[in-house]
Amino acid sequence: DHVVVGRDAPILDGARLGDPGLGSAVDPQGRRRLFPHFERVRIADRAVIGTNTVIQRGALNPTTIGERTHISANCMIGHNCRIGANVHLAAGAVLGGSAKLGDWCFIGLGCCIRDGVELAQGVTVGMNATVARSCLEPNATLMAQPARELGGMFGAKRG
Repeated sequence: DHVVVGRDAPILDGARLGDPGLGSAVDPQGRRRLFPHFERVRIADRAVIGTNTVIQRGALNPTTIGERTHISANCMIGHNCRIGANVHLAAGAVLGGSAKLGDWCFIGLGCCIRDGVELAQGVTVGMNATVARSCLEPNATLMAQPARELGGMFGAKRG
C-alpha cells in the first residue's frame, strides 16, 4: 500500500520497502513518541534495489529513489530520504532520515550519512566514511572519519 515502483525496477530478495520509519519527538512530559508515517516510497524507472535493503516510507514527504539509481545489498534508507537519478549506493550504506543525495552521487561501501544531510550532484563518498554535515559543492570527494572534502572527483581538483 505504501510503495510505488516504476518500470523495469527490480527489487531483489529480502528487500523491505514501505515500513514506517522510527521518527520521533519528545512530548511535554519528556517521553519519546513515535510520529506517524503516512507517506510512501516512490521508486523511479530502472532503479535497482538490492538484497536485504530496507527503505522506510516517509512521514512528512515521500521517500524517493531516482531513475537508474542502484542501491546495493544490505543498505538502509531512512524515512523522507530523497535520492536523485543515477546514484550508486554500495553495499551496507546507511542514510538517516531526510537525507538528500543529488544526481550522480557515489556512496562507498559501509558509509553512514547522518539524518538531514544534503549532498550536491556528483559527490563521491569514500568507503566507510561518516558524513555528518551537508556538502553542497558539486563533484566533491568526501573521505575519512568524519568525512571531509578532499577536492573534485577522487580528490583531483578540476580546472
